[in-house]
Amino acid sequence: MTNKKKHQKKSNHSEKEDKKENDSRMEIHVKPKKNEEHKFKAFLYEFFIIFLAVSVSFFVENIRERYIDHHKELQYIQSLANDVKIDTLELSRIAKTNTDQIKGISSFLKKIENPDSSKKAINYIYYYSIVNLGTINNFVHTDRTISQLKNAGGLRLIQSKAVSDSIVNYDALVNDVEVTGDICLKFFYDLLRLQRELLDFKMIQTNNFTDLLATPNLKLLKNDKYSIDLYYNNSLSYASLLSGYKNKLVNLKKHAENLLKTI
Repeated sequence: MTNKKKHQKKSNHSEKEDKKENDSRMEIHVKPKKNEEHKFKAFLYEFFIIFLAVSVSFFVENIRERYIDHHKELQYIQSLANDVKIDTLELSRIAKTNTDQIKGISSFLKKIENPDSSKKAINYIYYYSIVNLGTINNFVHTDRTISQLKNAGGLRLIQSKAVSDSIVNYDALVNDVEVTGDICLKFFYDLLRLQRELLDFKMIQTNNFTDLLATPNLKLLKNDKYSIDLYYNNSLSYASLLSGYKNKLVNLKKHAENLLKTI
């Protein structure tokens, strides 16, 4: 009996040890699960913080860029307004000068056409050649801001489509005026060449050009009908070009004023 009891005690003790060992194994097995779950939560938290920081940084940078772009837009608009104001003054001056010049050339052509004026035709040729056919006034566009808008991609900064369209249209009209001005300049150079062939500048001995209308014995280097008719035709063509040029200047001035109202 004693041996049986001892054996039974040993068996019970062995079972208890096995149970403790199993419990210990279970505890060891459970602990890694808790650690992994904790690590995953920490990872999610860190990911969220990083994502939030990047998002906020992007958002702030976007606001900063918008502010800078808006500031640049205001600077461009103010600078453009100043340029267009200069243009309007210049357009008014050139249009008036061209109007007076066209009237003078028209008077010259009528006098040459009138047979009663033939005795003073040479005086008229000298006077009007110096006063109305010896100069040209072309519009010089203040393109400082528009050039920056086009070359630096500044037009994208203009938020208003109406303003952007007005700027583009104005720039196109300016280009058209400049092309017409270049054509007028070419005809003017042709007139100067004919004047050098026709007029004897040694005979102009006064700074008061009105005196040329009464100066006796004026002579031309070429006094044949062909040379005078050629000069007449070129003067007529030049007057026609100036008239079209003046109309474009007036139209451009209206668009400049409208652009100032738009911006």
